[in-house]
Amino acid sequence: METDWAASLGGLADRRLGWLAAMVSLPPLAPFPLVRQVRRAGLGRGTLHLEAELCESPMVVAVAADGIELHHGFRTKARQVLRGKVLEGVLDADELRRTTRVDAMGLSPLLELEENLVWAYVSEENPGPTADRMLTDCLLSVVRERRRRILDWAAGALARLPEPLLRTPAAWLLSELCVATRRPATRLRAPDLDQIDGDLLGEVARLLPTALVGLARDGETISFGPIARNRRIAIPVPAIAHRPVTVSWTGPDGPRQTTVDVGGQGVERVPVGAGEVRVRTVAGQVFTFEPHPQDGPAPEIAELDAKLDVIEDAWRESRTMRAWVTRTISARAAIVSLEGADGLGVLLRVEPADEREGRVAAIAAGVSLDVRISNFDRPRQRVVCRPASPGPWSSGDLEVGAEVEGRYQSSTTYGIFVSLPTSPQGWGGPVASGLVHVSEFPPSWRYSRLTLHRGDPVRVRVLSIDVERRRIALTALDDRPDPLLAHPVGEVVSGPVVRIVPFGVMIRLPSGVEALLHRSEIPAGTHLELGLEMRVRILSVNEALRRISLATEPRLRPGEPAIETMPPPQPKGRNAAPLFSDRGRADPLEVAEFLRARLGQGQLQTSRLASLVLERFGTSVYDHRGRWLGETSFTVMLRRLVPQVVISGNEVLLPPT
Repeated sequence: METDWAASLGGLADRRLGWLAAMVSLPPLAPFPLVRQVRRAGLGRGTLHLEAELCESPMVVAVAADGIELHHGFRTKARQVLRGKVLEGVLDADELRRTTRVDAMGLSPLLELEENLVWAYVSEENPGPTADRMLTDCLLSVVRERRRRILDWAAGALARLPEPLLRTPAAWLLSELCVATRRPATRLRAPDLDQIDGDLLGEVARLLPTALVGLARDGETISFGPIARNRRIAIPVPAIAHRPVTVSWTGPDGPRQTTVDVGGQGVERVPVGAGEVRVRTVAGQVFTFEPHPQDGPAPEIAELDAKLDVIEDAWRESRTMRAWVTRTISARAAIVSLEGADGLGVLLRVEPADEREGRVAAIAAGVSLDVRISNFDRPRQRVVCRPASPGPWSSGDLEVGAEVEGRYQSSTTYGIFVSLPTSPQGWGGPVASGLVHVSEFPPSWRYSRLTLHRGDPVRVRVLSIDVERRRIALTALDDRPDPLLAHPVGEVVSGPVVRIVPFGVMIRLPSGVEALLHRSEIPAGTHLELGLEMRVRILSVNEALRRISLATEPRLRPGEPAIETMPPPQPKGRNAAPLFSDRGRADPLEVAEFLRARLGQGQLQTSRLASLVLERFGTSVYDHRGRWLGETSFTVMLRRLVPQVVISGNEVLLPPT
């Protein structure tokens, strides 16, 4: 067999090696029997060594027990060269096919199909119709026989097949199915709508996810486009590039029908008059709209407003409604249909408290439950509901002023939630949830790290009970003394600087309270920095304002100069250092001390310093959201904790004091 054409592959010392690789490039995996068959047919005896050399060449990216896989770039070029030589008549197509057939060589039927597709590309001037026919058979097997494993092959084959084969409608539909079923496939460019078989598109569309398209009628036309205030009615269509719908109506000359593509961002209008209109989606769903009256809104708008009235009344009266789950979104979210307002998609949200209090067991399609409307936005037609209690809400035996031992549930930025027993049966009976607002925290909680775990006992007093809003307000009780009063006036203590402000520094006392050392009490020349340990005397304690004033020990003598210019103040707002460490978070002062100690040993790379911090503090300094003690990056945290640090590129150093 002629091998001179292999010189066009270029870059190969042995032309025979390139010829052999090109001849086995049709299947995605070239079986070893095919390599031997091709070598014997084209190269003859004494060339067995070429098989071993091929396996070790850069043209091969993988060697398996039953064959080899060629490099994608070389395989693509080899197929192009083969196609050119066959179409030019340099290679005889029949002889080439006899030499490269893979029958009975152990390839799976799908890999043999892929090889046949590539052969159509190599041997036919216009391989599109042949490829479209083969891929259509695959689509029908997926749709009618539910052979979903074909999609696993298609997701990879669409990345390996020659580009001309991917311009076919069947290839595009296969890519849409792969993407819809979350397989790692590239979404292909959609062909023109008139090139797609409508029946095939309809069968495939039933397996695709849906999107909503808005429509409106004014008595003369029906318009399709994005959902908006002037297009309040929505119909589901397949979520693909082409979204054809067929519109049928009766005109002056008799029945009329047209197909429009509503997949674009614009608005499509069809003049249908005021009579009955039928809209059929490609998935086979049919929507019938009654004749438009001369005066007033369209019947579908009047029906929609009536359903919204039912929901709004239930929302304003805090009345429960019966709901049926039509589609699940997640374990705690679903789309439901409400009794008396069917056809409207309502979002059901399930909170952890709903599960704890037995309002819902599980969410699944077809499950019915009682719900209460929690959010109603009529202009946007957005409705959110939550599971309703199985019976009337009650605070049980709880009374305002009662002191109860509850259990910690969860925390938020504004307080903690505590579960409370509401009957003599204790925790074996009904349970309610109450909120301890941060303003109701006892003093001992405000100046120390609050570490609570789910189920920990918490003593509380009931402040108020709101039956209508189903809320219980609590205040936390703690027998520990007020840390503000732990240090009497005149006592000398030591504490670190935790904040620098324009008028002084805040020092954390041993009790956890932060007290102000005014700059008029700080000797001139004092080098102030976060974490600096200072010896101070308690000047005054204002219990009403919850403030403590300090003076240095020994105190400045009359006439002795005080510090005039404070270092730059610490950031405020979201960049400010936390007053108290969050649960499980490292103490910023401890981290700052560690950073200064490491930088005091010499210059370090930023990445190395970050690694040392992680080795020392672990996840207590770096959370799952990628934040360092609440900051957006390691360098931001570093500058906040060690203001004197100098960062140059990837190098960090602490200048000598």
